[in-house]
Amino acid sequence: MSKKDKLKKEIKRLKKQTDKALLKQQKAEKKLKRLKDLVRSQEEMQARTKPKKNKAAPVEKTAENDQQDVSLNSTGVARSQREAWKLTHPAFCRLRQSGL
Repeated sequence: MSKKDKLKKEIKRLKKQTDKALLKQQKAEKKLKRLKDLVRSQEEMQARTKPKKNKAAPVEKTAENDQQDVSLNSTGVARSQREAWKLTHPAFCRLRQSGL
């Protein structure tokens, strides 16, 4: 083989090698894009289905509430859900109004 033939073979081999590397890179880019899309779609679904936090009902300032020693935090909300429930539940409101 002449030197020219050896160089042609080497060029062919290198072209083939770069083509394979390009294909591999393109496949990796496609896979990365698919994974990014999947993550984005899952985040969107999670954002849509995320439950809203229930906060305790704010306590209204009335004479009846002042008479009952209700512990409030800095935002004016009953410290526990149970206290908030007692303040807002109709049965407890009737009891408070009747003086029991």
